[in-house]
Amino acid sequence: MKNTGLKKKADPQKENAYILYMIIGSLFSKTYCQTRIMEDKLYLSYVEMNRNTQEAREKQVIDAAEKALGPLCDLFSEMRCEAHIVQKGDTCCLEFCTGFEGVHADIDPRGNYTIELRQRTL
Repeated sequence: MKNTGLKKKADPQKENAYILYMIIGSLFSKTYCQTRIMEDKLYLSYVEMNRNTQEAREKQVIDAAEKALGPLCDLFSEMRCEAHIVQKGDTCCLEFCTGFEGVHADIDPRGNYTIELRQRTL
C-alpha cells in the first residue's frame, strides 16, 4: 500500500473518549458496550495517536478516575456494567451503568473531560 502522505487530523475529543472508555471500563469485572459502532470510531482515533501521548493521557485519566471515584473502584471490580457512548450536541457522553451506581463522563470538543459518580434514580 502506498503512503500518500496524508495524515488524519487529531480529534482530542474522540481520543480522550476512547481512553476514558478503556480505563473506566477496565474498573468493572466485565463491560459490554451497547454502541459498538461508536466504540470503533473512537478506537480508530486512539490508534492514530503517538504512543507517548497515549501513555501520558492514560495516566491523566487513571489519576482523574481515582480522584473522582475513590474507594468505589474496588467495589466496581466485582460488578458488570453496560457502557453507552452518545454524542449530545458537541459533547461526547459516556455512561457506565451497573444497575446501582454508575459512572458518567462528558468530553468536550477540545478533549476536556469530567468524571462523576451517579446514583441510579427510579
